[in-house]
Amino acid sequence: MYGQVLSEALGILDNGNISKPTAYLYGLLIRSCGKFGYTKKAYKLYNEMKKRGIKPRASVYTSLFNACSNSPWKEDGLSRASQLMESLESSGYEPNIINYNAMIKAFGRCGDLEVSFRLVDQMISKGIAPDSSTFAFLLQACASDKESGFRHAILVWEKMISKGIKPSLHTYNLLLRCCKDCESGEGVDIRALSSWNYSLLPKRDNPISISAKEEIITINSGNIENIINPDANGESKGNQTINEATITPKDVSQEKSVKEYDRDMVTKIVSDRKKADGSKILVSSSNYLVVATSPKDRLQCLGGCDGFLKHMAQHSIKPDIKTFTQLIEVI
Repeated sequence: MYGQVLSEALGILDNGNISKPTAYLYGLLIRSCGKFGYTKKAYKLYNEMKKRGIKPRASVYTSLFNACSNSPWKEDGLSRASQLMESLESSGYEPNIINYNAMIKAFGRCGDLEVSFRLVDQMISKGIAPDSSTFAFLLQACASDKESGFRHAILVWEKMISKGIKPSLHTYNLLLRCCKDCESGEGVDIRALSSWNYSLLPKRDNPISISAKEEIITINSGNIENIINPDANGESKGNQTINEATITPKDVSQEKSVKEYDRDMVTKIVSDRKKADGSKILVSSSNYLVVATSPKDRLQCLGGCDGFLKHMAQHSIKPDIKTFTQLIEVI
């Protein structure tokens, strides 16, 4: 019903029945297109808007990034989001926190986890504090990485808690989604990174000794270190008309490899855990690093089913049908 109304409204504009469309009208139509993932139409309206000499409001940029997030064609959405970000930087536009959250969501949903984390780094460097929505969109970005997303999600969660941001039902469900759909990555004991009261995992046939720890801390994607030690500089470049061209996002770091970032971050978190607990190493008494290889194993790193629900209760969060449905799928 709403989609039909939108189509009729777009038809009135396209037929020239409105001689002088206003900024409000364009903003309304672009926002509606973004909601339904009509990315191409949203960007066409944006270009028409600029040709008429109408200056876009900040909300228009948010709507354009939302259109990329909801696009059924992720490569196209990523290309357009990259191009718009380049255009805003070149024009000297300073995004607000709503713009940043929309950008993080767009790149995360389209599968570019590294750019999502770089944007958080850029926010912090400009004095914009991440909020609960920022971390929710980061968790969505983690869910797009099927190989290492669960480990990324744990690190994002720990950072969210350290910032004093209270978890919500949405963030709990997103964490559970990462637990269900994403692997843990290579060779890092998730329990050593997490403050959750985990349940013991079953022993593996070929456990990895602690002495091998330094050799196995690797990462496939994701510049998560930037959340803890931000050092990115947000530079601005020029305004351009958005078209079909594909622009490759900037490299996350020119100084450290992704592997080095992940190694530094894991080392820092494990060190902090040791100091807090006064223990030699935060793994089970078997003296092995155990990798959570199944959804059920990963849930044990979050305290198991009972521990997860108790954790929610401690933050006065009531689970909903989505929470229980995901728990049933995991166990």
